[in-house]
Amino acid sequence: MSAAELASSYGPELNVVGTYASAAITNLADEIPSIDGNFLVAALGYVLRGIMASYPETEQAIWDSLTPRGAEMLANTGRQCLMQSGIDYMFRHVGFWFKEDPYELVKVDPFKSLLAEQRIGNIKPTGPVYLSHNRWDPFNPYRSVVDTATDWCAMGADVTLWTNEQPPFLDKTNVNALLPTFVDGERSMAWVTDRFNGVPTTPNCPDGPRMAFQIRRKMVEARRGAWDCAAEWAAVWISFGESWYRGAEPLPWAAHKVLWQKLGEYADHTRYRLGLGGVPVEMVERRVEI
Repeated sequence: MSAAELASSYGPELNVVGTYASAAITNLADEIPSIDGNFLVAALGYVLRGIMASYPETEQAIWDSLTPRGAEMLANTGRQCLMQSGIDYMFRHVGFWFKEDPYELVKVDPFKSLLAEQRIGNIKPTGPVYLSHNRWDPFNPYRSVVDTATDWCAMGADVTLWTNEQPPFLDKTNVNALLPTFVDGERSMAWVTDRFNGVPTTPNCPDGPRMAFQIRRKMVEARRGAWDCAAEWAAVWISFGESWYRGAEPLPWAAHKVLWQKLGEYADHTRYRLGLGGVPVEMVERRVEI
């Protein structure tokens, strides 16, 4: 997807008919919590090596931040394939590789700025883009790819986001990251084929106002008059901030309980439907976390 964003700078003469990506990593900063304890946790070594190669001035700082275990991992991943790295370092915790808390390291410079520059979604891509992603992907956070699609849509890009709904299974082995690529392979390849055949795209960039109207009307009518006072109220989707999440683990029941208690305090001014299936974030322009 970086190639799609940068195509106009390195190959303006190219006719880019489309870009397809499945289970794409779009924000490396969001990857750290997900990668911890994962079968492919050693992929972090490839990320660090990529940073050192692109920004040589960071090499010494990176080596200095590592413990002996971390230095060994970084040295070994420089001469390994992904599968070998997975076998050697499966399910390890990244905290043992760094002298400081890695979750805090990515929040300060130089790493904060470097990772922000690598984020996919900062530049409008050339040509249409098709993103396929599992909602419960334990390795590449779904929220990150939704943010990328939303930002691209805001730039006027032609974006189609397909959400695979395969439920969570053996999270740390990345079943939900790897298997959907094959499950949805026919659909994805059909999209690619259509691009070469000149078939018009069917982007699904969010239309927040239209969805708000549809949802509000459906909820009001379902109550058969009891909610008529809310016919013109603003529709709001409420989700949960980062403090409630623990990597790819499901939200704790306590989070839902706190939300319902808070809504109960404003009973005269709110009407709500419980949505344990989650907020349809791919259809919302932007989340505001409070």
